[in-house]
Amino acid sequence: MDREGVFRDVEAMERDPADPAPKKEAAMHVLSIKRFGFAVGASLALMYVACAFIMATVPKKAAIRFFNSLMHGIDVTSIMRWEMPWTEMVVGVLETFILGWLFAAVVAVLYNFGADKGGQHAS
Repeated sequence: MDREGVFRDVEAMERDPADPAPKKEAAMHVLSIKRFGFAVGASLALMYVACAFIMATVPKKAAIRFFNSLMHGIDVTSIMRWEMPWTEMVVGVLETFILGWLFAAVVAVLYNFGADKGGQHAS
């Protein structure tokens, strides 16, 4: 991925255009809030669709065994729904994307707050 992808270089952002010499401090990267949010939101939405696909295509026993193993042995039989309207699935995908985007935005803001401190670590 190029430097303008999810990360941007703090050193390049703080460089004085009149001074061609780069600063000698260690470069810390800044997360692009929009791109990181989109990446996390899209990944979670894709996982939501994959889970719905598994539930729609495999036998009930196999789906229960699969989701029980994901939940470290917790029995999910009582909370599984087998009939779900497609509109509810679309709403679920959108909600998952939005919540993932918001979570990633908070992570990026907190990360960037640390990057603004110049990469200095508290001792």
